[in-house]
Amino acid sequence: MDFEFPLIRTHKSLHYLHKEQFEPDVLYLIFEPKVPIYQWYQHYKYKWENYQVIPKTVKLLNEIAEAHKWLHKDLLYALLKDEAKKMRNNSLGSVITNQGYTNFIEDAITNIDSFQLEPNHELKFLKNLNFQWYDEYPERLEIASRLRNEYNGKQITDSNFKLIHNAIIKYDSNGLKLTKVLLADICSLSLSSIKNYLKKYALLNDVFKAKQKESGTVKQQKNREYNQNKLVKRTLKKTG
Repeated sequence: MDFEFPLIRTHKSLHYLHKEQFEPDVLYLIFEPKVPIYQWYQHYKYKWENYQVIPKTVKLLNEIAEAHKWLHKDLLYALLKDEAKKMRNNSLGSVITNQGYTNFIEDAITNIDSFQLEPNHELKFLKNLNFQWYDEYPERLEIASRLRNEYNGKQITDSNFKLIHNAIIKYDSNGLKLTKVLLADICSLSLSSIKNYLKKYALLNDVFKAKQKESGTVKQQKNREYNQNKLVKRTLKKTG
């Protein structure tokens, strides 16, 4: 099906496109880099005031319809009907009748592909909606959060490792002697972070020591010789 305006990714479209990758033991699919998508969320505690109900309902129904215009019309109607029910539960007062919601849904379907919808979110983790928790069901939120945090933590660790390693390798040996303080400044990391990475990863520590040994030697030796000569001359002058 051809559309005037491009399709936009949503949770639903990504689940459809990647359904074969959701094996039974896969809780999340990870997207690197993050995928720009359109998403909407209605918090059950946030209520729409009377004056907000109609404009917000119309706007959101039109956006959801546009984001899912690739769906069969019957499936799209069912999706909009479900979302309209959530909107009604979030609305204060009986501003829109049942027929009113039906009219807004039909208008939204009629008006699909009449405007370009822009992404409003970036997605990194796509959850497997069919994942079976079994005995772990009561702890599912905690487990899912821990897995995401562990992955993000590993990404940060790997990124910092590469940053420090590249900084050491590319450091100009003709410059000042490489120190942990200088390395921290180059990498824009704290001194404690540099110390922790050098202590934890032998490879980083080895390349750091090698670069430290060769860096600044010629220049600093000349400076030391120059300073020593000045000291000798000053000493001779004082005692001569």
